Amino acid sequence: MSILRVLLVFFLSAGLAQAGAWPRGKGQTFVTLSYTASGDPATLGTSAFDPRGYLALMVEHGLGDRLTFGIEAGRADDGDGKVLAYLGYALGPPDATHRFALMAGLGQARHGGRDEPVLQFGAAWGRGISTRWGNGWIAADGAVRYRLETEGIVAKLDLTVGIKPFDRAKLFVQVQAGRYPDADPYLRVVPSVAYRIAPGRHIELGVPVGLAGDNSVGVKIGTWLEF
Repeated sequence: MSILRVLLVFFLSAGLAQAGAWPRGKGQTFVTLSYTASGDPATLGTSAFDPRGYLALMVEHGLGDRLTFGIEAGRADDGDGKVLAYLGYALGPPDATHRFALMAGLGQARHGGRDEPVLQFGAAWGRGISTRWGNGWIAADGAVRYRLETEGIVAKLDLTVGIKPFDRAKLFVQVQAGRYPDADPYLRVVPSVAYRIAPGRHIELGVPVGLAGDNSVGVKIGTWLEF
């Protein structure tokens, strides 16, 4: 787990963001809704297989050329979840190769049958890339969530590499790392494809695979809406 800790320390110390490194743009709205179900692969195909589901929603709206307002919500099958409102602010020149943004939000989280207010702070970095298979992007998005009553800290980091090999398809791989209070750090990888079915409409299919602190395998189905 030392590599995971190094990654977490590096990105957390650099500042950690749900809004992403690229602002939405004034008047632009982005909505994503997804459901992930995962379970122990050793029990797959048996009566013992009991996948856990998580429903996630994110809505972002551009308030200006740099400022993005967002709402992030999620709920697990066991009732745990969160609802957060946040603002993301893009830094630096809009045509810079390396893009950066900061984020701050507040909301409420439910864990272990307990509800409590939370604060969240984060940052993001991203840049476009060119490959022989098409243009793409690299991004790092992280956040620290502070539980105000129990003083617990949730740390999360997502590293994403994606390309657009075809006009309608985006292929990307996301490495997710994080840690919750009273739990071991986790590391998982999620290869995914997003396919444009209409202007501003995508469907997403992913396969989350636990690598450390998480031995689950599952499927993620989602949709993206832009308008």
